[in-house]
Amino acid sequence: MRSITLRNFRCFGDEPQTARLAPLTLLVGENSSGKTSLMAMVRAMWDIAYDERAPDFKEEPYDLGSFEDIAHRSRVRGQNASEFQATVELTPPKRARNGSRPQFSRLAVEFAEKWSAPVPVRRRAEVSTNPNVDGEPDFWIEHRTPDDETESLDVGTPDGAWRCVTSVPREHTAPSASQDPLVPLESLSMRLRFGLREGRSSRWNIQPLGSSPELTEDIVVALERAVPLRRRIGRAAHGAGQLRPFASAPVRSQPRRTYDPVRITADSFGDAIPTYLAQMERRTPEAWQALKAQLEEFGRSAEMFDELKIRRHGKQESDPFQLQVRRSASPTAEPFRNLIDVGYGVSQVLPVITELLRPGGPQTALLQQPEVHLHPVAQASLGTLLCRLTGADAGGHRKQIIVETHSDFIIDRVRMAVRDERGGLSPKDVSIVFFERGGLDVRLHSISVDRLGNVEGAPAGYRQFFLDELQRSLGG
Repeated sequence: MRSITLRNFRCFGDEPQTARLAPLTLLVGENSSGKTSLMAMVRAMWDIAYDERAPDFKEEPYDLGSFEDIAHRSRVRGQNASEFQATVELTPPKRARNGSRPQFSRLAVEFAEKWSAPVPVRRRAEVSTNPNVDGEPDFWIEHRTPDDETESLDVGTPDGAWRCVTSVPREHTAPSASQDPLVPLESLSMRLRFGLREGRSSRWNIQPLGSSPELTEDIVVALERAVPLRRRIGRAAHGAGQLRPFASAPVRSQPRRTYDPVRITADSFGDAIPTYLAQMERRTPEAWQALKAQLEEFGRSAEMFDELKIRRHGKQESDPFQLQVRRSASPTAEPFRNLIDVGYGVSQVLPVITELLRPGGPQTALLQQPEVHLHPVAQASLGTLLCRLTGADAGGHRKQIIVETHSDFIIDRVRMAVRDERGGLSPKDVSIVFFERGGLDVRLHSISVDRLGNVEGAPAGYRQFFLDELQRSLGG
């Protein structure tokens, strides 16, 4: 994703707010200014675009509540909006298979209330060969389900635009959140094409819009080749190992003196990470050594630990085990110590860096305050790791990471990495999104970094608190 636009969502009001998303995006602002909400919508839009399923807005670590809790409450009207919207712009592939110009994709979704939960009632997917030109895209398809009896499909190509409406009663059942599949957009267009071919298009009442010609099968085929996000982007992403984004909670699981092996299930709190490491050490020793070396490299740079090991209490995989670390760089090598005995910072950062470094992990990460309980040295080292994973030098393992942070040390390391050209991180690879509160609404400011690491385009309120504190410390 290269941008996200929000409207009437949580603290974002009727005026659409857009955040530029780069390989490394830093979300900064006061507490309760919408940073977590934005990350929750990034994951929700991923679910719609790639998995074609209704998102669960109560899924950890983003429990946003019911529709009433999510829809923006207007300060003027004094009531909640009846719907909210989100739009994501997707980065085009570097090369098109047929040698043509890469297509630029956009997905817009409108949510309304059903059984007190927000559900997608409108999805519009569009592609264009020139994303910098305002106006109608080259191809687009829009699916709407405004009620339980009506379904409409609007389609557009360079040849014209058409509206297709049908009335098919659907089951009046409560939505089951993340278990609800969405009708694939490509299957709708295929259904329309087969109807035209077989002469059974009466199910759809097809009307040309404006001066458009009659809809033909050839036009629908051209639309199918251009628009479907899942076929063109989603399946390719899954084929390349791009799993659902990893979402980290702001506070991870507490360290334990001894761990009992548990079933490995992805979670936001890091509960499964100790078992994952223990199983990796036993089942794939070469992969374990490679990951262990990367974890220890971070531990040394952060001045937290130099060595990491699994200590087992038995020979079976089901036997308990301990996670231990030690600082061995001192003149007198320290003994290995249990994770619970070395300070809270190690146990809080270990799940985050493991998820970022483990082989086969998601290419997208959403991190809430990864600097929690970390000394400034460790915060700075974490900033360096984020730069290394998102810079061009990461090659095929390059990630997109969105970080909610209050750490100046992380931000400064990112700025210095751009200035020093470390890891192939360029100015376009970094976006600082500043959340500026104004009453009940929040405005988004996408701030860039220049070649010297200086911020550009910052509003007057950016870092004003720090400037005021500096002035006070100087006696001003």
